[in-house]
Amino acid sequence: MRTSSPIILIIDDENKLVFGLKALLQREGYTVYTASNGSQGLQYIKQYQPNLIICDVMMPPPNGFALKKILLEDKRLAAIPFIFSTARTGGADIIAGLNLGADDYVTKPFNIEELLARVRAVLRRSNALR
Repeated sequence: MRTSSPIILIIDDENKLVFGLKALLQREGYTVYTASNGSQGLQYIKQYQPNLIICDVMMPPPNGFALKKILLEDKRLAAIPFIFSTARTGGADIIAGLNLGADDYVTKPFNIEELLARVRAVLRRSNALR
């Protein structure tokens, strides 16, 4: 299922954050879907084939790290651009996320303009590789 605008899937169990981020990204012209846990996120990834996933690390199973590992096992899903958005700010967590193949790692609370710039950059790189 494709629309004319890039599809972004937000997977996070913080309802207020998801609501605000979804509204912001929609104002920027993106098609946005949301999931509140890893298993719903995996279902939506398969259903919507998003152009970008923004995913929390600490959420109901599978957590963000485990979800990224699941995606890596499926050739159709492994290359979907992926940004971790999390309160886990430790260097080891950031390194673990990037070593899993994430395209970026943003810590909460984040600056909205910075997150938008990172989303645009990841999508730009993704489009250039196609």
